[in-house]
Amino acid sequence: MTSLSARLYDALIEIIDKYKPYEDMTVTRENVIGEPPDYPYISVNQYDDPQPITRSHIYTQLAVPVQFKAISDDEDQAKDLGLFLRRLFYYEEPLEQLDNQGIKPVKCSSIPGIPSYADNLIQFVSGADMTFVVIDDVVDLTRGNQRIEKVGGIVTDQTHSTGINAIRKDE
Repeated sequence: MTSLSARLYDALIEIIDKYKPYEDMTVTRENVIGEPPDYPYISVNQYDDPQPITRSHIYTQLAVPVQFKAISDDEDQAKDLGLFLRRLFYYEEPLEQLDNQGIKPVKCSSIPGIPSYADNLIQFVSGADMTFVVIDDVVDLTRGNQRIEKVGGIVTDQTHSTGINAIRKDE
């Protein structure tokens, strides 16, 4: 079974790689040992553990914070790539691809574009800080082995509103 984090990373990197504006641009996890790729590149980082957002002991709906960084030696290019990242996951096809994997973007904000000076080079960073709701790949044994399949519409009750709900499908 693939871990939730690996499944999320794979889905996000695949979508960015498919729609990236520069053919030779690298898309990678942020925490990788080795030399950084050539400019420009995009890094993806799940910077905190998944947090349950439903009132259930199974915790099938998890909020996962992810940061996307567009890194370049050209400030305008970094800003354009940051805007690309903040919009990408809300376009119809990427949104459908994610939904089919039980992933839905629910919050997005920009990250501060502060230049850094590494190895005597100016490096510009822009990007997005996003929260995705991920349906954990679990089987609900209390419901006759139903598997959580995809993210649906809005769930609202008197005590909690998650903005999404899980659709169950019999195996």
